[in-house]
Amino acid sequence: MLIISIIPAGLPGAVAAGFHLASYALTLVFVAANWRIPGMVILVAGGLCNLVAIGANGGVMPASERALEVAGRAAPVDGFINSKSQDGAHLLFLGDIFALPEGVPFANVFSIGDVLLVVGGTVIAHRAGGS
Repeated sequence: MLIISIIPAGLPGAVAAGFHLASYALTLVFVAANWRIPGMVILVAGGLCNLVAIGANGGVMPASERALEVAGRAAPVDGFINSKSQDGAHLLFLGDIFALPEGVPFANVFSIGDVLLVVGGTVIAHRAGGS
């Protein structure tokens, strides 16, 4: 959240994009320490999907113009934005191509990697709860 929402306001776009990519490196330590927890493989798969898409697009998650419109996020934003429509986006199928429509709580765009992150996190939380 720091990299996406708070810090980028005062940073040049390329620096913020670099920090965004570097934040994924920090997850490697977490994954190494928790690899055997049920659900971690799903969580890692989601993170890798996002990392590959972001890495292939210069530190920004590619987004579908249609998904951005549906979520009410099609208006241009000044400065770094972690997810945006871009001409010639690479691996768009791994990008933010799904949307929760504007007017719905938490309306936003999301990717298959995000879905896997939520599923993996849910499995981990369920198992950690002793269920």
